[in-house]
Amino acid sequence: MFDIPKEKYRFYAGLVLFFVYVFALLYGEYYHELWRDEVRALSVAKQAQSWLNLPNLLRNEGHPILWYSLLFIGYKTTGSVLVLPILSLFFAFASAYLLLFKSPFPIWFSCLYLFGFWGLYSYGINCRNYGIAAFLMFWFVHVRRTHKDRVFIQALLLFLAVQTNAYMSVFAIIVAFQEFIFDKNRNIKTIGCFSFVMLSFVLQFLTTMPDSSSQVVTQFKWAEFYSFWDIGYGFNGFLYSWFPYKHGFLTLVFYLCLLPFVFNPKAFIGLWISAVFMCVFSLCVRDNFLHHQGMYLVLLLSYLFLYWEEIFKDKKRFKIILRTIGLISIVFLLVNNLHRGFIEYTNDLKMLKTDAVNASRFFALHQGSNEVWIAEPDYIMEPIMYGVDHAFYLPRENRFNTYVHFTKANDSILHLSKILSVNDSFMRLGKTCLIVLEHKVQANDSFYQYSMKRFELGEAAKQEFLNHYQLLDSFIENYYTDEHYYIYRKSP
Repeated sequence: MFDIPKEKYRFYAGLVLFFVYVFALLYGEYYHELWRDEVRALSVAKQAQSWLNLPNLLRNEGHPILWYSLLFIGYKTTGSVLVLPILSLFFAFASAYLLLFKSPFPIWFSCLYLFGFWGLYSYGINCRNYGIAAFLMFWFVHVRRTHKDRVFIQALLLFLAVQTNAYMSVFAIIVAFQEFIFDKNRNIKTIGCFSFVMLSFVLQFLTTMPDSSSQVVTQFKWAEFYSFWDIGYGFNGFLYSWFPYKHGFLTLVFYLCLLPFVFNPKAFIGLWISAVFMCVFSLCVRDNFLHHQGMYLVLLLSYLFLYWEEIFKDKKRFKIILRTIGLISIVFLLVNNLHRGFIEYTNDLKMLKTDAVNASRFFALHQGSNEVWIAEPDYIMEPIMYGVDHAFYLPRENRFNTYVHFTKANDSILHLSKILSVNDSFMRLGKTCLIVLEHKVQANDSFYQYSMKRFELGEAAKQEFLNHYQLLDSFIENYYTDEHYYIYRKSP
């Protein structure tokens, strides 16, 4: 009477865990303070006059168009900035649905990803374009498993995945090449589908490739190319520091994770090439941050999702040993991900991670048409724009906007004397000016250095500033980010 079939048990367990995941996401998002990169994408989308105008605004942004398009449509439809967290939550919910109800994974295995750093925090609570990439890849493998003949739908999902971020675009092309070109039933339809995905890659490349004016991308370094086999270099910081480990340990773990696929050359080579890409990119172009590295974890889970039954069908002892070692290594990464996720999630609830939320309340009282905010450093003003829709003046770029251009047209060195001159120019026009700095100007200071920029005080300008400008308010409570605000105004 009380016997529950295994399928029903999985469904009920999945349903409970799905609602727990939804609650955890909603609760975490409620307390989450949106930081600059999250808000920046929304600011770009808000500024676009039309969808066709978006590609022009994405120059040197480093990201394809899909996330910006969704934000553009959502904001133009609703007029609300809430479209940003709502979209992020939606794709996280959708990924959870696929992993809990459509994947072949045990429930506990899916939960190790979903309730960890990437599944819950980085690709859910953080409102960026990586969560949609994970969802599209999981959806692709689900369709590939259940409706292999629906290649057009599969190609469309990979087409869209290419347009999420540069990392997933490379992975999606590798998957498309393997699944469509190396399909034993390859025909004109599958070749056409691969060409369709390749078209998306070309469009993505044209959108994201930085031009000569970019300030962000590091110069390509061939000298490091010989280390491509040492794939751990692509995943620096991937493991949470439970214990001190050498770099070689990280490389070993990632190679062990390939063992379940060792008798599936297609999957094995695809994962290895993808890991090599992560390594080469990190060594030769630009460091991979954790939200970038998680895209490889999504790819690894996608291959498991796709070939799960094939991995377990062989009962030979040697293959069982290799498979077991590989799966233990993957579980090790996922448990580590779960631990890091717990730390980041609780930090989001307990710690103030940016002063932008409190500062935006101040700026909300000073957003009249007569108010001019002169911002240095400019980049930390971007998260203010989630709470206040008001363009600020960028003295490095000599223009008004709600986000910064990452180009060499910006002054890498800005002098306080220029800010004072700009302030006086606006005041002569009858404007009320606020000067926003990240540091409090002290009598003994001479300059402030940022990642790519320098703010020079100069003795004469510093003395004028100290004598004639008053500190209205400061927001300097958080110690997690550099988003601090000292707000000055010229004394009457």
